[in-house]
Amino acid sequence: TVLKKISIKDIVLSKTNPRKIFEKEKIKELSESIKTHGVLQSILVRPKGKKYELVCGARRLKASKLAKLEEIPAQISDLTDDECFEKQIIENLEREDVHPLNEAIAFKKLVIKKYSPEDIATKISKSVSYVITRLQLNKLTKSWKNLFFNDETVNISHALIVSKLSESDQEIILEKGKNYNGSFKSVKEFKSLVENNITNSLDNASFDVKDSELIKKGVSCVDCLKRSGANSLLFADIENKDRCFDSPCFTLKTS
Repeated sequence: TVLKKISIKDIVLSKTNPRKIFEKEKIKELSESIKTHGVLQSILVRPKGKKYELVCGARRLKASKLAKLEEIPAQISDLTDDECFEKQIIENLEREDVHPLNEAIAFKKLVIKKYSPEDIATKISKSVSYVITRLQLNKLTKSWKNLFFNDETVNISHALIVSKLSESDQEIILEKGKNYNGSFKSVKEFKSLVENNITNSLDNASFDVKDSELIKKGVSCVDCLKRSGANSLLFADIENKDRCFDSPCFTLKTS
């Protein structure tokens, strides 16, 4: 790794950088700080022909351009595509304001690159359960993702509950989940709403929960990862260990 100042004109942006949205006001604030104190933390780049590809430091680069700087301090490292991708993802996850859904998307990209939840947990110093529940947020429907991003009454606890449901059940609970004030219920009330309207207790099933051939391409309820007791990392918040979170499958088996 070499540390030196390089021309901003010689820096090209990376297509794999996960951060796409920047708050203009915060960039402006950082730009004013740079005018006064300079760039306090160097950006990370890698050689790209006669130029340099930005790996980490998109905010600092944008703010430096706004501050009319011609050069910026940079660490220059020979990184492979995989090393570059990993550093970009990890840096993005270390931001204080990162939204849980953006974490979920980043984790999914790492999984696609053959990282296990255990690998990810080690790299970001979080528990495996944390990684798995964040990955589950990718299963939210588009409607719920929009709500989670934009509706302040929908918090991470609501989103995690919903993410464990089938797409059809997510849409059902979306209609039932709003109270008369137009905002979502408390987490305790919401969990009760889901339990009473969507999930099913396998203790009361009218079929053999150990039967793996009851439906085509099915598994037994005992072994199904949508049974709360069979997936302790995902359903750690569910006290009843024989709760089914796949009502379409439960209904089909019942019929």
